[in-house]
Amino acid sequence: MRILCVLLGCTLAASAQQAANTVSMIEYSVPKAASIPSTITTGPDGALWFTEQHGPNIGRITTAGVFTEFLVPTPRSDPYGLTSGPDGALWFTEYSGNKIGRITTAGVVTEFPVPTLGQLGGLTSGPDGALWFAEASGKIGRITTAGVMTEFSVPTPSSLPSEITSGPDGALWFVEQTGNKIGRITTGGVITEFPVPTVPGGPLGITAGPDGALWFTEGRGGNKIGRITTAGVITEFPVPTLASGPYGIIAGPDGALWFAEQLGNKIGRITTAGVITEFPVPTAASQPFELTVGPDGALWFTEFLGSKIGRVSGIFPVGSIGQIVSGGTWAMTLDAVNLGTTPAQVQMNFSDNNGNPLVMPLTFPQLPPADPELASTLDRTLNANAQLVMESTGPDNAATLIGSGQLLSSGLVSGFGIFSNPKLKWNAVVPLETRNASKYILAFDNTAPLTTGVAVASLSAQVQNVPVIIRDNTGTQIGNPTIPLSALGHTSFMLNDPQLGFPVTNNKRGTIEFDIPPGGQISVLGLRANGAALTTLPVLANVDTSGGAITHVAYHGGWTSVFYLVNTGNVSAQFTLSFFDENGNALPVPLLLPQSGTMVTTEALTQTLAAGGMLVVNTQAQEALALVVGSAQLTTTGNISGFEIFRWTTFGQEASVPLEARTPSSFVLVFDDTNGLTTGVALANLDAAAANVTVRIYDDAGTLLQTASINLGSRGHTSFMLPTNYALTANKRGMVEFVVPPGAKISAIGLRARNDGTLTTIPVLTK
Repeated sequence: MRILCVLLGCTLAASAQQAANTVSMIEYSVPKAASIPSTITTGPDGALWFTEQHGPNIGRITTAGVFTEFLVPTPRSDPYGLTSGPDGALWFTEYSGNKIGRITTAGVVTEFPVPTLGQLGGLTSGPDGALWFAEASGKIGRITTAGVMTEFSVPTPSSLPSEITSGPDGALWFVEQTGNKIGRITTGGVITEFPVPTVPGGPLGITAGPDGALWFTEGRGGNKIGRITTAGVITEFPVPTLASGPYGIIAGPDGALWFAEQLGNKIGRITTAGVITEFPVPTAASQPFELTVGPDGALWFTEFLGSKIGRVSGIFPVGSIGQIVSGGTWAMTLDAVNLGTTPAQVQMNFSDNNGNPLVMPLTFPQLPPADPELASTLDRTLNANAQLVMESTGPDNAATLIGSGQLLSSGLVSGFGIFSNPKLKWNAVVPLETRNASKYILAFDNTAPLTTGVAVASLSAQVQNVPVIIRDNTGTQIGNPTIPLSALGHTSFMLNDPQLGFPVTNNKRGTIEFDIPPGGQISVLGLRANGAALTTLPVLANVDTSGGAITHVAYHGGWTSVFYLVNTGNVSAQFTLSFFDENGNALPVPLLLPQSGTMVTTEALTQTLAAGGMLVVNTQAQEALALVVGSAQLTTTGNISGFEIFRWTTFGQEASVPLEARTPSSFVLVFDDTNGLTTGVALANLDAAAANVTVRIYDDAGTLLQTASINLGSRGHTSFMLPTNYALTANKRGMVEFVVPPGAKISAIGLRARNDGTLTTIPVLTK
């Protein structure tokens, strides 16, 4: 055990189920009473720095709670916004003093008057090496580290710009409080505005999220958390506490967004899927205001009226593994990886079908061989960029352990599972379900020789009866059963099972919709059996009109691809599936539409799908022809999504490729090239402009091994096995990070193959 503890920083494993949220909140009183602490940020010296409007001071607090205060020269200047600058100093705005201030870590202050008279809001470091700030007078300002200022007028008059942040697209994004808009300004000063749907929403705070979008608070009337893509598409999520006045918002160390509820006196947490949790601040009516991630990996926040600095730490739900199996010829592998920059606590809980703790025999291949550790809850501390591998199996004649799992963490941790049956050469990935949707949709195909299965897990501590709507491939409803689930319970079955399943689906294609009961939460996993092949199926949820990419398309020469397109909306919609070769050229693909018998060779298939309808599209592959590989892109006028199944006909293996709609700053592939395993990757460029992708390779201890780059041409595509291109990955475990260039869009998918021909795709994680 000591070797792995050196790599991962282990803590004691527990055997009892633990609470879903373990939160600690500490408060530190600011020395100057009633100082109105406002904005807080992490400084270059490893301490927290904050503004005190009624000091007027700039405050500093160490992670141990030791304060220092520095007086701002201009009286009644009300220092407000604060950020670390590119020059190793802190920069701040003076709300009433109409100046931009600079303070060194030694406390030396310099001030620069702003040309336009007015009140100043937040500021941020820009991608151009300058500081950018919001002016309530209706302007966005820019100041170099030498003090040279430029101002740009916001098109909407009296819009009250107040907070600003750097976006993932190389531009600056800001909120317009009374204009009820989100603004975008390039470093050249070109401004675009996007109206907030809720009127009056009153956007107040804004930050760049871990998902490649911008997130903002609506605290002047909307009581919502908003998300806006770099293309301007806005989604809103209501805050559970009424009239909570959400203000500051930041991206947390755990891959979620954290926000301060000024009037609700709570700290809120929202996942990128929109799941909100709230935590009360100990001091009543203290009005939490702004937040930052500290150098210790905790959340730090200001209390506007409480004159305190708060700290939040704990472990929080990350996602669920919808199917856990072990023993009776089955084996399970669980991979967890810390995508953050600081160590993180990781907890894995296992539950059986009845929701009781499920004791699993666990071994750790990163350690010397040892007897299995029996646990229903496993705790570890995982270093930055480090990987934890857990395996569970048992004798072939042992009873199969079956259930589900939940992953919790204090940091930016993600992962997935793989269940396998070595005797049958079955290998299927179980993605980590991080969504909390109102409904999940599984596309099924029970036309011979195919059969579809499903696993449903409860993530709620209450009994749930899950309503189900079964539709055929035309969108016509053909069934409406209910699935009962115990608290934290689980069930799994093949659809054609006469007792447990839905026999109405026999010899049909279609969709199954799982609706979430009030107050409930579930995860759903699909399964597809095709003769000797077994693979899991992507389950659709939260589908919008953005379309997406199929990263890897393969046909001829021992491979074939099948596409499933589903209209999850309530009205008919059109889609176009466009194909591109390795060089980004339009690729004519021979296709068969089995539902109609239509055969066509086209580089772009356009069809209309009825509400709830599903279309199957097969490539017409020929073994004797040379292998063709490339990618595909889906555009749509409605809520259409889908996935691909590609089949390795030589070995009778299949693997699923989900539609990629995410736009993160990085994709992360967890690899394992040990013990007969080899990991591959496919990348596709979704844009007309070339993209130079930075590659960072880490071993499973989090050590950076190599940095490289991959150039993807316009709409280009590449695929390879990792040891072929990066020899140092051979006989190692670790992760590969593919950094997306600013403004670019790429997609990625992983592949895991055994030397006996067993195959599965593996989810590519994001950060």
